[in-house]
Amino acid sequence: MGNRRQDSIRLDAKLCKDFRHPDFDKITSRYNFAIIQFEKPAPIPEGLKTLEFAKEGQKFSGPCKVASWTNIKVTDSFQKFADELSEATVEILPDEECKKAGFTDTHVCTRPVLCGVADAGAPLICSENGTDYLYGIASHYPRDYKKPKFCGGNPLSAFSLVSKIDKKWVEKTFAEADDRCKRKKVA
Repeated sequence: MGNRRQDSIRLDAKLCKDFRHPDFDKITSRYNFAIIQFEKPAPIPEGLKTLEFAKEGQKFSGPCKVASWTNIKVTDSFQKFADELSEATVEILPDEECKKAGFTDTHVCTRPVLCGVADAGAPLICSENGTDYLYGIASHYPRDYKKPKFCGGNPLSAFSLVSKIDKKWVEKTFAEADDRCKRKKVA
C-alpha cells in the first residue's frame, strides 16, 4: 500500500444511494456495514487494487494491515485528517478476549489502532499463501468517557468480519440499487 496522498487517489464518483444492513445494531455495532451504489461504475485509481473477501471460516491471527486517513490531534479540541494514508500492522486478538470486551461474533478486534470517524470503513487486510484478503472493515472502538483523552482511551479496535456479510442480502441489494439508480436518472 505505501504512503499515498489524499489528492492522488481521490475517487471521482457520484453517490446514488447507500444501503445500511437491515440488522445493524447501533448499540453493539453488529452488522456495521453498508453497500454504496454510485451512479456509474467508479474507476479504480492508479496504485489501488481490489481484494478478495475472506471466506466463511477463514481465520487470521496476523500480522495484518490497516490503512486509514486517520485523525491527527492538532489541539485538545481540534483534529484533522492526515494528508497521507497511514498503514499499521496489527495482530488479531483471540475471540475470547474480544467477547470479554463486549464485541459480538460479527467482529474481530485488535489492540488500539482506530481513532475516530476517519477510520470508519478502513480495510483490515490479511494475507495467506501470497494472496491479500479483505478480512474486516473498521467498525468502532469503545470510548472510555472516564478517560477523555485523544481517541477516548480506546482499549481495543473492532472490525466487522466480511465473511459475516449475508451474500443473499448483498445480491438483493445490488439488484434493488441498480433499479433505484436507473429510476433516479430518469426522474
